Amino acid sequence: MIFEKFGKKRESAPPHQATPTDDSVSISRRNFLKKTGLFISGAVVGEHESEKFLKKIFKVPSAEVSPKEAVKIMPHKEKHVSAHSPEALSEPSPEVSTETSKESSPLDAYSFLDGQIHPVAIPTGELAGNTFSDLYAMYLGMPNGTVVPETLHVDFKENLATLWRKKFNLPARSHDERVEREQLQFLEEHHNLMNLAEYVYRSYDAKSPNTMTLEEYRNDVVGAVEKSRKVFVDTLPLVPTSASEDGVFSKDKISLISKMGESLTADTLMSLSFTELMPLDKGSANAQVFGFLLRNAGVDFIDRIPSVYDMLESFGPYQITPDALSPKSAGSWATQVLSALPLGFMPWNVDELLRGKENIAAYTLAMLNIAQFIGTRNSAQLKCLSEVMHTLPSTQRAKAVLSFVAAAHHRPHEAYDAFDAFIWSMYVERAHSFREEDILRHIPTKDLREYTGKALANYRFLASGASVNNST
Repeated sequence: MIFEKFGKKRESAPPHQATPTDDSVSISRRNFLKKTGLFISGAVVGEHESEKFLKKIFKVPSAEVSPKEAVKIMPHKEKHVSAHSPEALSEPSPEVSTETSKESSPLDAYSFLDGQIHPVAIPTGELAGNTFSDLYAMYLGMPNGTVVPETLHVDFKENLATLWRKKFNLPARSHDERVEREQLQFLEEHHNLMNLAEYVYRSYDAKSPNTMTLEEYRNDVVGAVEKSRKVFVDTLPLVPTSASEDGVFSKDKISLISKMGESLTADTLMSLSFTELMPLDKGSANAQVFGFLLRNAGVDFIDRIPSVYDMLESFGPYQITPDALSPKSAGSWATQVLSALPLGFMPWNVDELLRGKENIAAYTLAMLNIAQFIGTRNSAQLKCLSEVMHTLPSTQRAKAVLSFVAAAHHRPHEAYDAFDAFIWSMYVERAHSFREEDILRHIPTKDLREYTGKALANYRFLASGASVNNST
């Protein structure tokens, strides 16, 4: 996910869908982001985001409700509003005591904890006969390690709730007092995350999902990429090359940024999404499951999938967090770039990602890393980079740029050093092509190397065009 933030990771949790973790050898992501001006304080963003979610969920003016008082708010008990309908977001919310009773509980405000299942029958088509485990099974609402039947009885609304409960390591509500105490304790400690989960869950309408084929989804991404590329490149003359320099981007640097940006395509972004959401490096299986979800659960389901194996405030196809969208460090380079973009172009909080801006955000954040990298290289490094980028065939250049973006997605410092080493080796050898292992071997840590390799595997499948045949 992009830019770690909000809460601490649980030590007992298994690895995230795709996100590698920092180790003690390399400079931590947070320290590097602070150094480059791309990291911002989580406390300010967390409170700001919490108030937005409280206002949206409970329709209470944010000034009247502090995050610490969130557990006192709940929908009126006399009138039940189905969590399957959009009206659930507009229910009045009088305050009640945090004391539990037989009549009411602060947990009543969080319908994603209910665990109510209302399945519908859906033909599984090409998925039938496959044995799915881990996140594949969770997305489909199947027991782990079971064979996909020809007809699946599934409730995608409850599947989404299950994913959020899995993220929090919470069971569904029951009459067990121990379970309720555990849930109340979690609510007290993580009310912001609980409010986020409830907002995202309630806003999904399983009865009228926005369904589409994989190819239709790809076309939407193509449109976002083309729009974002022009806007970003047009903005570069307005900002300095880095947070520590006053100089603006030269025409040569802008040309090189644009050259690398041309290799950021819809297939690039989709491969990053597959890498974030899917558990394996099998492009074909990932495309099949992703396509099935698009056609049956809708793109709005994918837009709401949480980062299951951490306690960060992130969800959606790219697992973006508030830190990436709202840099607030005074004078930071990222702040200057994002502030220079046209008003309303870039979402400033994760809530806006549910309004169709996730692809614009993902492309823009990837371009930020490319521009930051080029803006901080010396003249000799830029000469090598320019020659290699202009020498490589388009397919090879696309893989090189993807590997950089995928690694920088999580650890910019390590990605920048690895890409420098790769470019130098290509320049010295006057190479016109490379194997994937030639670029992966420059990434020193195993988990980031595996993550980048997984992104390349997904890209290899998507770029082959095979996914189009499986998109209907």
